[in-house]
Amino acid sequence: MPQMNPGDLYEQVKITRSDGNIPHILIIGGGVSGLTTAWALCEAGCKVTVIAKQYSSTRPEKEKIASEMGSGLWEWAPSASGSSKDAQNEYQNSKRWCQPTYVKFEELHAKYGADITGIRSRMSCFVFDKNIENIDESAKNKMIEIKEHCDGFYRGVKHLVRKYNISTVGEKAFDFQDGYEYFSYVVDPKKYLAWLKRNIEELGVRLLKFEVTGNLLNEGENLLNMFQADVLVNCTGLASVSLCHDTELVPIRTTLLHSRNDGVRFPMIKSCISVYKHVGARSEERSRYEIERTIFLIPRNDKALIMGDNSQMQNNANILQEIHKNCTRLYPELRNAEPIDYDYHTQQYRKYPRVGQDKDNSKIFHNYGHGYSRYSLSYGCALDVRKAIRRYFDELDVKLNSHL
Repeated sequence: MPQMNPGDLYEQVKITRSDGNIPHILIIGGGVSGLTTAWALCEAGCKVTVIAKQYSSTRPEKEKIASEMGSGLWEWAPSASGSSKDAQNEYQNSKRWCQPTYVKFEELHAKYGADITGIRSRMSCFVFDKNIENIDESAKNKMIEIKEHCDGFYRGVKHLVRKYNISTVGEKAFDFQDGYEYFSYVVDPKKYLAWLKRNIEELGVRLLKFEVTGNLLNEGENLLNMFQADVLVNCTGLASVSLCHDTELVPIRTTLLHSRNDGVRFPMIKSCISVYKHVGARSEERSRYEIERTIFLIPRNDKALIMGDNSQMQNNANILQEIHKNCTRLYPELRNAEPIDYDYHTQQYRKYPRVGQDKDNSKIFHNYGHGYSRYSLSYGCALDVRKAIRRYFDELDVKLNSHL
């Protein structure tokens, strides 16, 4: 049986101050990264306070935060493409983060069920318009790693097209050349965030509404003094552009169409489908095809199907129409889909997530920049921050007790 490797990040740890008191950690940001980091630090015995301009709400008329609007699909890293474009060490980090997240989702699903946590088990199918070996070496390696670590792996595009009833008929039908599937999890963001909030509040975490402005390096000490905390973790996402002057963090527009998925207007879709196509051919300068995800269908829960593609049109109505039209290329029955909601927002994108200690202020840590992968990496990144904070207090203890 394939098995995830959560590594040493998953080990139980205890964080203490040199004077024996419980460390107080201040977290900025109330999305999935902030709440999960709070959870991981609580598990290590820390006192935690979270401050955020806004948290997720159970009231439908309330404005959504970015973490409520992702697709929620767990994917083997990197989740945004079929091959790794990252530097090798960064790719290894992403793999190190996604595995403990999978294991935690597996535990929560088994212990509490989908109705409580919003975590559902789903088969996930990925189809390509090129043979995977012809994309590049890292795409092939990624597929091999998925086969080694993920249950239910199967490769065979003809079988997948039949199994998932994907249309290959018509002038605009896709011509798929390769594909695979594996067992995964889908998170219903609103329900999962609500569960996270309840869970960490029961553990003693304080959730406060407080907006942080200015330069974090300048304001960090003031915030620590104001809340009487020892260290600070920045989980603010896109707000880090101004708080940290992070020029590597760029905004990207994301649009998701929600459709009723009850089996009435079209056969109920119960598995996740992602379509990739190449957007650049090989050349003397280019050693591989560039590929990107163009269409995806994610059954978020037993009522809603999330439809998305890479359309970046200016007019909101046109984006939704384009998504609907492109998705009917996969499933013609979706022309009868009943829209029930949509997400149209700007979210963070960073080539490499920023996870760890700030190089200019040892009391500040960061956990942001995950983009589309925020749920896939959430628990693993939180554990990595926890590890860095534990190392900070261990090193502080050594310095305080040194007689040199």
